[in-house]
Amino acid sequence: MGVVKAAVADFVMTFIAIFCVSTIGVLTYIIGSAFGIAPGLASLSITIVIVFLLFLMLSVIAEALGGAAFNPAGTAAFYAAGVGNDSLFSVAVRFPAQILYSMGAVKAAVGDFVLTLMWVFCSSTLGIFTYLIATAFGIAQGMASLFITTVLLFMLFFVFGIIGDALGGAAFNPAGTAAFYAAGVGKDSLFTVATRFPAQAAGAVAGAVAILEVIPTQYKHMLGGPSLKVDLHNGAIAEGILTFVMTFLVFIIVLKGPKSALLKNWLLAMSTVTMVVAGSKYTGPSMNPANAFGWAYINNMHNTWEQFYVYWICPFVGAILAAWTFRAVFPAPAKKKKPQKKKRN
Repeated sequence: MGVVKAAVADFVMTFIAIFCVSTIGVLTYIIGSAFGIAPGLASLSITIVIVFLLFLMLSVIAEALGGAAFNPAGTAAFYAAGVGNDSLFSVAVRFPAQILYSMGAVKAAVGDFVLTLMWVFCSSTLGIFTYLIATAFGIAQGMASLFITTVLLFMLFFVFGIIGDALGGAAFNPAGTAAFYAAGVGKDSLFTVATRFPAQAAGAVAGAVAILEVIPTQYKHMLGGPSLKVDLHNGAIAEGILTFVMTFLVFIIVLKGPKSALLKNWLLAMSTVTMVVAGSKYTGPSMNPANAFGWAYINNMHNTWEQFYVYWICPFVGAILAAWTFRAVFPAPAKKKKPQKKKRN
């Protein structure tokens, strides 16, 4: 199994390396602008320092991963020089792992896994933090505590928007991913969409497991996913309608709403809290199949018809119908054809 461990480590290492290396130019620009340094030798010095720190950090991570690498050429060179413990077979296995991350579908899936893990981990604490803040200020349950939740959710949306962009447009909601694909928004193909769904579900499981491991015992009873509070069919209808409304609002806010990121995220937070309150007596609600799956997996309910019907099928139907409705109301702009050059006689 040593070969598999090396390949997995190389995959993780390559992901980290590409993610970090891609920011070198951005960091150089930000630091240079902050100190009023024009492009030239001075900015090159900044880049060299950043690269030095990056190599130092990556070498520590590589050692922790058992000698992981992110460059197939380097792996081949060290093997050719007889340096290290690689065999020809292990080298051959490590190459695809290092190259695999550069593939668009894999990059999207890895980004979604990471973002969904973080989302489930963080969003699960909203109730706890609302309770702690409300208790600290002597606020009773009601509109005031809902306002606290909305503010916390706004902060989460804002931060996760930045992280999602940094991860190349990562997302944490399969229904949202399907809806944006159905509306023709983004660069996803049917293959990349299908690849992202399992990654989001796996990320949700990892996030649920992680938060349960670190949360203090006295707050564990405040964690948990959505649960059905009505009969199966009413719950399915409710989840579908809630997801339809929420997805349509997301399209309006994101694509047709204000340009200000702060205002957009505030509107998204308000809409989400409103939908959660509206659906609290029906399905939780979830409006996010991955989140529902993560907690269902923890409770060994992930392979039930209830989970599949209420929290997967109906949200997808609602989200896709919302996308089609949005496109019916706001048709996609026609692509401009480039004028053809007239041939000279």
